[in-house]
Amino acid sequence: MPERSGGLDEDMNSNLVCFMERMPEKVDAAIIQSNENRYYLTGFQSSAGIIFATREKSYFIIDFRYIEAARCNVKDCEVVLLENSIEQLNALIKKHNVSVIGIENDRMNVYEFKKLRKELHNCEILDCGCISRELDSMRMIKSPYEIE
Repeated sequence: MPERSGGLDEDMNSNLVCFMERMPEKVDAAIIQSNENRYYLTGFQSSAGIIFATREKSYFIIDFRYIEAARCNVKDCEVVLLENSIEQLNALIKKHNVSVIGIENDRMNVYEFKKLRKELHNCEILDCGCISRELDSMRMIKSPYEIE
């Protein structure tokens, strides 16, 4: 079970831990790329970035414009400087022995989906909607922080 760490926006940061705990059984990992879900899971607003989450560990891959601020403000995941997203994702897939990855099928365009399916090695990209449904389900219940 991932450990919860306190921080400036603990309610928002704990959303990532909750997602990791609730990740659908049929996937080993999830890739989150949409602005709204990255913000919901990390509490960090940016125009770019990728969350790669397994049940045990998560990574926030972010470009040079945001790296320092992300390292200071994002909790519950390892913040990594974006260099080559496909190479970095393939390394994480190998490191965590991932064979099935879930995506936000309602927020990813066809080009991005085909690119991931072609370039991510030794894994299946599952576009059944389970990741999007789980995130939508979590986002329906508002924390006191979100209501204010």
